[in-house]
Amino acid sequence: MRRLLAVLAVVGLAAAHGPVSGQTPEGAGPCGRVTERLPAPVNVELATVTDTQAVLTWLTCADGRPHPTGFEVTYSSSAGDGAVGNTKKTPFHWVLLDKLKPGVTYRYTVSSDGRIAPPDRLNPGVFTTLTPPPGKELVRVAVLADIHLGETRSGLATSQPVEFPPAYSSERPYPEQMLRGAVADIIGRKAGITLLPADNSSHGERHDLATARRLLTPARPYLIARGAHDRPMQYQDAAAECPPDGDCFRAIFRPSVKSTAEPQHLPALRRAGGWTFIALDSVNLSSGSGTLPADQLEWLRKKLADAARRDSPAVIFFHHPVAEYSTTLAVPPLVFGVGHQDANAFLRLIDSYDVRLVINAHTHRNWISYSPFTGRMPIVEVGPAKEYPAGYSIFRIYEGGILREWWPTSCDFCNLWRETTRGEYFSLYPLYTQGSLRERAWVHHFERPDIPFVPSLPGGLWPPAVPGEA
Repeated sequence: MRRLLAVLAVVGLAAAHGPVSGQTPEGAGPCGRVTERLPAPVNVELATVTDTQAVLTWLTCADGRPHPTGFEVTYSSSAGDGAVGNTKKTPFHWVLLDKLKPGVTYRYTVSSDGRIAPPDRLNPGVFTTLTPPPGKELVRVAVLADIHLGETRSGLATSQPVEFPPAYSSERPYPEQMLRGAVADIIGRKAGITLLPADNSSHGERHDLATARRLLTPARPYLIARGAHDRPMQYQDAAAECPPDGDCFRAIFRPSVKSTAEPQHLPALRRAGGWTFIALDSVNLSSGSGTLPADQLEWLRKKLADAARRDSPAVIFFHHPVAEYSTTLAVPPLVFGVGHQDANAFLRLIDSYDVRLVINAHTHRNWISYSPFTGRMPIVEVGPAKEYPAGYSIFRIYEGGILREWWPTSCDFCNLWRETTRGEYFSLYPLYTQGSLRERAWVHHFERPDIPFVPSLPGGLWPPAVPGEA
């Protein structure tokens, strides 16, 4: 992803920006491209819509700088009118509309100190709340991806011979701050289990992985997968700190696994709410590329057979994208996900069992894909916690389906950092990572073969005639 975005940036923008320095470029902060002299709401996003709630985020700028203001959001529908406002002044706004009615269309306006934000793609001015699937809710699953503990520069495609494109840094350790905020939010959402499809660290260092484990403790029970950035022997002292295999992910997150002379793949399993959650290890332990080797697929087959005997549907997650369409339209294309043969073998395998959802990360985008092997079952990529769009997912599993929600993390620092890192890759980043509202908030019915399964489109677009189901 980062390599191709960097190439696009070089072709279109490098000459205008001149030499690249090692610091966050002047004027590239959250209001760097805003020309309004009076306080105005900018970057307004309808971040998520559930059955009873919606979240709007935005920034107020004046003279190219964040400007504290109050706010008001008004909304109306056939179910009644409402308003949310606050005179407490802040430049970074995270606003919850609550107690909405399922399946109702609402129109809304956003204003800061009386100045109304015009509608656009991410701020459409209208939304329809979701209708939950039939049956009772069985378990609520939080998904927290790409936390990158230990990273100090966000948005780099390369650091050699110079850092490019201009990256973003913070006086506070932003991956840690973003993880703290997300965990606090997840606790409030009452998730029954938290899944982490990696990357959990920047370079697989023991200190960073141990910090991740400590900060994740309040979110237990959780199940964590290995990412490309978590692979063994990426730093000089790995062998001494995590002997004998130099695999600090094993030492920190799989301490019960007997170590061997060479690193090994580390799949794992947990059960919650009558469902089986399986974390695969999709990382080539030398290169970090995507792989699901035959021995791990045989392990998976045995676990899925056991789940079938228990009448326990499965959710499988791992780091690298696996669907054909997803891999083709990732950045860079074709080589970013699980290798073709391994991916096909995995998809053929799970089609023989009761797998209801596959979750991937790695691309830092919100995305829905499907495979000819598995039909209507969603294969979902989730956005990152550590940078824009800076949040986490909640999957509410019902007897009759799944309701997915995307939540931007709500802490004060999280709002500041989300708006700052929106400018990564010369502000191209949102086009790739945010996705459309249809990709961030949707309902999937288990028994609905007549609904077409249409995968995501590039650029966060979505055909307006396509039904609102994954």
